Amino acid sequence: MVRISHILSVCFLAFCFVSCNNGAPPLKPIVEYDYWGDEVIFNDTDRNLSIELLGPDGTNRTITLAPAAKDTLKIPVLIHKIEACIQNSSELRISSEGSLLAKFVKEEKWLTDYEYEELEHAVTINGKTWIEDDPWPRYKYHINEGLISSGAI
Repeated sequence: MVRISHILSVCFLAFCFVSCNNGAPPLKPIVEYDYWGDEVIFNDTDRNLSIELLGPDGTNRTITLAPAAKDTLKIPVLIHKIEACIQNSSELRISSEGSLLAKFVKEEKWLTDYEYEELEHAVTINGKTWIEDDPWPRYKYHINEGLISSGAI
């Protein structure tokens, strides 16, 4: 008799849980991202630039920017997904027409002249949209003649 009442109690609680949750908003999903944030690099010069980013693990990435052009790099979150961006690079080299113009090595001060903004980031799953708790960081770097001359070789 005790066993039957125990089973009935469990069934009743399960029924209440299911019926009460039908009207509740769905729980916010946990989403794992490969990237969280981005960097926008602007070429504010009148020449073609080649920007080489050297990662601390030996990876490198080269970006070619025409005058007044820009490129957007994603900032990787996961350690196993290494992609060079300014935030995780150990060295940055700026060249034009095969000639090295400037070199920056990551130290205490690392390209501190940038714009920073935080954007609202939403995720939509099965037609439902949630706003992430943490804002999406965006760094904007302007490569101009002043920056090039400060890292000139």
